[in-house]
Amino acid sequence: MKNNRSVFQITAFHRPDQACDTDITPFFLRASIVRAEKISGFPSHIHREYEIIFAARKEYSCLINNREYNLVPDDLLIVCPEDTHEDICPAGAEFFSIAFKLQCPGLKNSINFLMPDNEKNRVLRSCHIFRNIFSGIISKSQSRSPAAGYLLDSLLRTFFWTLICELPEQALDENFKDIVYRTSFKSKVFSMFRSHLFSSLSLTAMGEIFGLSSRAFSGKCSEILGESPSRAFNRYKLEYACHLLADTEMSINEISSRLAFANQYHFSRTFRKFYNKTPGSIRADKTGD
Repeated sequence: MKNNRSVFQITAFHRPDQACDTDITPFFLRASIVRAEKISGFPSHIHREYEIIFAARKEYSCLINNREYNLVPDDLLIVCPEDTHEDICPAGAEFFSIAFKLQCPGLKNSINFLMPDNEKNRVLRSCHIFRNIFSGIISKSQSRSPAAGYLLDSLLRTFFWTLICELPEQALDENFKDIVYRTSFKSKVFSMFRSHLFSSLSLTAMGEIFGLSSRAFSGKCSEILGESPSRAFNRYKLEYACHLLADTEMSINEISSRLAFANQYHFSRTFRKFYNKTPGSIRADKTGD
């Protein structure tokens, strides 16, 4: 079969240079609508990023690492970084393509979400749910609005996490699942802290909220947060206390009471342990400005 790009009508859009900061971020690179004017294919090439292919009209076929895959409309295919990929399309075929990378703060290399050599889970059949999401991404990719990058990131996150939910758990990379679990755990912990910012919360009560024993919850916090839950909760409260000291006229005693410390002495003592400064010195520094 002759490989010739000229027989394809391709409309491609690229993402404005903006990014969103989350623990795992699918970073949008490009979206394309590919229409084959006659039977043809793209030459074999090695991928440097993820590409999701969604068959929109007629069949789509390809070789990935010398293995053949065949899609019918509403089927979805996952192409991974380092895959060798060759497209084969009949005349009149149309498919959507979205390319992205996965990023995680603190990690130099991109993240893999699919287990290696898990070939049977590359294809999702009859994925009607993705058609509107793909259409939305393609449509918004054409926008010149300064907010377009953020909107595309939001749509791509919706698409990506919907894809993760549709995949069987055994198809997901173990490291990816671990990062997702840790991120989810941290998010739930800080949500709990936020909900109880102005009240006290015992270790037992924290564990009950998570359905864990005090010991198990404490162990998880030490492993994932790097400190005990009580210390993490105090740190969360004291960060808010710094805001109140710097930006409000509330007295130190009022702040102590507001944040449910036992008394002003306990508040000041805890504050000094964390910051090696007294609350009064923070207030004085602000006044000096």
